[in-house]
Amino acid sequence: ITAVHFLRLRTSEGFFDKVRNPTVIFTFDAVGVTVDSQLGRSELHWAAFDELLKFPDVWLLVYARSAYMTLPTNVLTSECQAFIEERLAASK
Repeated sequence: ITAVHFLRLRTSEGFFDKVRNPTVIFTFDAVGVTVDSQLGRSELHWAAFDELLKFPDVWLLVYARSAYMTLPTNVLTSECQAFIEERLAASK
């Protein structure tokens, strides 16, 4: 485990200290991914993503080499998962 891992973990845990409503909404479309939360909105084009790390409970959508979005697999439909994989492959 690297120092980057601990920094990312601390940053993500800090999110919960800053919000009253921890809901994060991900929108996937042909252009990219939009993330909305109480703290704001971010939009990233598919070309910004470096890789997709798949684990049973979560997918990590990696960008900027070490930053990532955590996608809980229990809320991703199989169609959504296929769409994410297709868009990432098409952006390379």
